[in-house]
Amino acid sequence: MKVVKTTIAIILFLSLCTAAYPLEEPGAVKEESVSAQEKTAPAKDDDRPPIFKEGWQFFVAPYLWIPGAHLSVSQQGRTSVVDIPWYNVVPKLFSNAIGGMGTVEIWYNKWGFFSDTNFLYMSDSVSGGGGKTLELKNSALPAPIPLRLDIAGKVTVWTRLLWQDAGLRYLLATVPLKADKPLPALAVELFGGLRYTYINQDVKLNLNATLSGPPTGVLISKGGSFYSSSESSFVEPLVGLRFGLWMTPKLNLLLRADCGGFGFVAYNNVDTVLEGLVGYQLTKNTRLYAGYRARYASASNNVNSVHGWFQGPMLGTVYNF
Repeated sequence: MKVVKTTIAIILFLSLCTAAYPLEEPGAVKEESVSAQEKTAPAKDDDRPPIFKEGWQFFVAPYLWIPGAHLSVSQQGRTSVVDIPWYNVVPKLFSNAIGGMGTVEIWYNKWGFFSDTNFLYMSDSVSGGGGKTLELKNSALPAPIPLRLDIAGKVTVWTRLLWQDAGLRYLLATVPLKADKPLPALAVELFGGLRYTYINQDVKLNLNATLSGPPTGVLISKGGSFYSSSESSFVEPLVGLRFGLWMTPKLNLLLRADCGGFGFVAYNNVDTVLEGLVGYQLTKNTRLYAGYRARYASASNNVNSVHGWFQGPMLGTVYNF
């Protein structure tokens, strides 16, 4: 909760500070005498960053996020830690771990709509077994009979996670960092909306036991399967800030912080997303981004609780038209 409270305080403080700045245009141009043809020619804004453009803009951004997990899970008074670094997930991509991720944004001047979809599917299996030698004793037997009990098992876990964010954004301000130049400039956006969370987990346990001994070898062989499934879903509000530091028309940095749930929607849920990206314009309408995302999640009920971080690198492309 300390992490979440700090994030909320930062978001509110920065919102108040940046709301006082007016929207700056990308450099005022002094009036000069130009020909009638130049006056009627449309202004070229292809090289301007998106935050300086007016009218409608559309953004489609598929991306790949490879999250590891560091979670503390408590079940009926027993606590365990799940620690899976993101680099251990990489070899399992497109086999045991796959996902579908992408963002869509529609802007009109300062206002905009956003939708961010993040779906993860993960599966893993663990096999093990062991055996023990027993002795069957009976007064009617001349000597104990040695027996062998072997047990083998396999546990398979399937996990599906879906986070769907949707809402509105508003450009609070663009602040040039040099008085005589439009760039570098800092853009501050406030966004808020709803976050839908869906969690589904299936667990299957296969067990096989074999009892063997003289003189016939295998005496008893039995096997069985056990299956359980659980799922939960809820919708919660979210609010956040996004900062864009535009160094040049081609190079920029993006920082994002948001908080959702606030502990009063479902399962005392609270989550926070922190994200840092570096962007570079490849073509007129294409920009490549790379960086790191960390997501804190906390949920609990009267019996069980889970809290911790999902975090890892991100790589994506934004198509602007």
